Amino acid sequence: MEKISADNLRDKYKPKPKENGLPKQLTIVEVNKVFETIEDLVADGFRAWYCGAIKGLGATKILDMAEMARAAKVNDRRKLMSRLTSDALKSKQ
Repeated sequence: MEKISADNLRDKYKPKPKENGLPKQLTIVEVNKVFETIEDLVADGFRAWYCGAIKGLGATKILDMAEMARAAKVNDRRKLMSRLTSDALKSKQ
């Protein structure tokens, strides 16, 4: 599969107007494309968890958090990405 830059993906998957009051759900292919852009920030064995987070939080939110994790001056960006995602999922509940 061809990798897409975070900027292109963010533009493509901006929140769209809601139909019938429900936001559009991402397809499996779209979730996989988003995951491929953040793969360097994901610890081994957590693909399913991140795919669920992408589906639950949306592509834009995940890509914004990935951008923050990459820009941060920390030793372990994977831990930071995990913390950001976990906190976002908790605050969504």
